[in-house]
Amino acid sequence: MGALALAATGSVAQADGPGEGLVNGGFENGDTGWSAWGGAVIWHTGAYGAGGTSGVAELGGHTADHDEVVQQTFVLPPYCSGRLSFAMRSDFVPSYGFRELTVRVSDFTGQNHQLGYYTNKSQSQTYETLNLALPDSMRRPAPHAVTLSFVVNDWDNNTEPFLIDDVQLRCPVFIRPRK
Repeated sequence: MGALALAATGSVAQADGPGEGLVNGGFENGDTGWSAWGGAVIWHTGAYGAGGTSGVAELGGHTADHDEVVQQTFVLPPYCSGRLSFAMRSDFVPSYGFRELTVRVSDFTGQNHQLGYYTNKSQSQTYETLNLALPDSMRRPAPHAVTLSFVVNDWDNNTEPFLIDDVQLRCPVFIRPRK
């Protein structure tokens, strides 16, 4: 867990801890914990990951007009209003077509919440760390399963993929100090 700090209520301390159950966010263990379909690939050796790592999820760039998905279902702790961060790279070559990435999370009722939307035309050719907040409706009094999805809609000319790496979820965790 992260550093301890007093919260505004005074009697409750807050620590910033990882979300329960989100595993292999750097894809260093291949597809462990993740599902991929539609042509999406999870590399764990020799890939060009953020910060020189070897694991990465690659979505799009397969010259076909279709969707590609990488997703993981995991458990959010009680009252988590988490922050999702991930590294994304999206090279853009104008003659190679257009693609779009949607980041979404599905709650325990199956309702989808879009957290972010990106296109290859708006990104740089280096990794960028993105930070997104989970919706308040995810905050529940009991642990519950959610599904995080990265979905790419690929057009048929596209040969450059989105690369996703370093996926992390941080949840404020409230701890009552000992008396």
